[in-house]
Amino acid sequence: MINKVLLDCTFRDGGYYNNWNFDINLFNEYLKCMLLCKVDIVEIGFRFKEQNPYYGPFAYSIDSFLKKLNLPKKIKYAVMINAKDFYNRENEIFKFFLKKNKSSVDIVRIAINFKDYKKSKNIIKNLKNLNYQVGLNLMQAHDKSKNDIENLVQDIKKWKIKIDFLYFADSLGCMSTNYIEYITKTFADNWTGSIGIHAHNNKSMALSNTVQSLKSGADICDSTIMGMGRGAGNAQTEFLIQEIKGSLSNSKLKSLTSLLVKFSDLKKKYEWGYNFLYCYAANNKIHPSYIQTLLAEKRYNEIQILKILSQISVNNLLSYSKARIDNMFFEEIDKISNYKNIKIKTPQSSKKQKAIILGNGPSVLSNYEYLKNVIKSSEFTKFFLNRNKFLKNEIYSDFTVVVNTLRLISDLSLLSKKQISLIAPIKKFQKLFKIKFNNKKIINYPVCIKKNNFIIKNNYVVLPFDLALNYALSICKLMGYEEIYFAGIDGYDDERKNYEILHSISLFKKHNKKINLYSLTKSEIISKHIKYINA
Repeated sequence: MINKVLLDCTFRDGGYYNNWNFDINLFNEYLKCMLLCKVDIVEIGFRFKEQNPYYGPFAYSIDSFLKKLNLPKKIKYAVMINAKDFYNRENEIFKFFLKKNKSSVDIVRIAINFKDYKKSKNIIKNLKNLNYQVGLNLMQAHDKSKNDIENLVQDIKKWKIKIDFLYFADSLGCMSTNYIEYITKTFADNWTGSIGIHAHNNKSMALSNTVQSLKSGADICDSTIMGMGRGAGNAQTEFLIQEIKGSLSNSKLKSLTSLLVKFSDLKKKYEWGYNFLYCYAANNKIHPSYIQTLLAEKRYNEIQILKILSQISVNNLLSYSKARIDNMFFEEIDKISNYKNIKIKTPQSSKKQKAIILGNGPSVLSNYEYLKNVIKSSEFTKFFLNRNKFLKNEIYSDFTVVVNTLRLISDLSLLSKKQISLIAPIKKFQKLFKIKFNNKKIINYPVCIKKNNFIIKNNYVVLPFDLALNYALSICKLMGYEEIYFAGIDGYDDERKNYEILHSISLFKKHNKKINLYSLTKSEIISKHIKYINA
């Protein structure tokens, strides 16, 4: 048994998988278990500054929310902030944190990249003025020389501000056991305060690396239940309890087992944990969130994802940014603004007044015969979003629209058929993956992704999200349709995706008030914005 401090951050780090929407009953059972197993610190969640409509309360962990929770007094409670949220706005700390004596929070941890540590000085100072204990979590701590570490520690000492916990994080999950021993001892030789480790499990080494760090001089470590956490996850609390707190009594074992059963259900749903792709990312210095993002699509196999990773590994992707994925697959406005106007020939049978956009929701199947008759009508021009699961694109669609590059990869065998009239941002795709299409009915319509923008031009489009629905709406507007009908736009299980659909439709309607939108199938997701009719 190692006599060290254990910090569990399940409801903070695990929130990357469920947008911090945890069941309160589960949290209460978890707290009882942590108390019984004598876990020292529980990190309840983040305290994000910007509100996000599909994030749950553990993303913010505000004091009014914490007051509603039954928090056992024998546990210390922490929240984490991202330092970059307060760069050059350090005094905003006082807006987001009460004085310690008015809050349930004991510890505030600051996540910051190793190279940017100097930017945390005033953030720490303000938090200490509010009487919180402060942890500084140095991310991207891999590949640091002894000189790098010594200079950082000596510089921080000159601040003369007490940092209660100085952590290093294996953000990419790429640290070897030897490096863990080296970096821990280097910190221990230069820092007299508490030293902590936050390990990631990309190479299935989070537990062993954590134990090694504790043996080498660290005195506090992070863990999560069943390793639930961003990317490949973390060291497992249920294992470290036994390493740090000793053998489990019957009561502890019963409580922990019951909790593990419930988290097993979450793991089946969200599928966190190490695999070959996370290991590949670690070895190629790719942030694990890129893997998590690609895996979350649930429609690509490992070979397809590796094709993408083989492209992005040549770039500097140490820090995760959704915008970097967008820029990789889509165009930049300054590069496409001078492109030639696209030319789309509408079917001769179309009256150029009505278009139907067909999605892949289950309502297509439940309205199969009705929709097939509608689609056969010459009244509509038919736009299919990606490959349709119920009606064959090559038979029933006038156009297949695909905006997501990964969709192009996964449906390549269909989309390269000569019968398919494809509209897609194909040039960027061909440059990236060196793939040639034999299909001559391909129209390249360049795309740029920019938040809160829905700008439709004759030679390119700026979309708020890379949804095929957005792309199809843009093309319908470009082709002059006055009425657009939806079918099979039923939404997702993912609240984030549903928000993207609703926000996109709202933006489109705001800028295109003369275009009427209707739905031929009932959909709870879009019912607030789109009128349901039976054509």
